[in-house]
This record gives sequence, C-alpha cells and structure tokens, in this order.
Amino acid sequence: MTRVLTVRFCSPSKEQRLALEYRDVDAELHRRMLAARPHWQRVLEREIAPTHAVRRVGEHSWREPAAAAPAPAH
Repeated sequence: MTRVLTVRFCSPSKEQRLALEYRDVDAELHRRMLAARPHWQRVLEREIAPTHAVRRVGEHSWREPAAAAPAPAH
C-alpha cells in the first residue's frame, strides 16, 4: 500500500499556491505532524522532506530526497 501525504502551501497574500506530495509517509509520522500544530512545518522539514520522495501535485515523476542520494566521489 502506498501512502501519500499531500501538503498545500499558500503565500501570506494568498496569491501563490503550491501542493506537494510526499511518498510513503507512515501514519505515526503523519500523527506527529498533526500534533505539532501550529509548528507542523518543523516536522515536515526535519523528518519528512529529508527522507521521502516528493513531487508537485499533478507531476508524474518523483524526486528522491537528497539524503537518499549517494555521496559524490572525491
């Protein structure tokens, strides 16, 4: 089963909107994000974004998180 968390962002002026989907976010992590209100974005930035693939709503391909990318060779 695939779990997708959809997060909608809106600029303070309400003129710009962005919706992102994060793949395979488990229910416990989702609960922690909701419980962190009004600071839910901290959970998103620290625990979800670094470890989960993301895409804009409507896109077909996912972008893997930077943490999952192999380290560059020196």
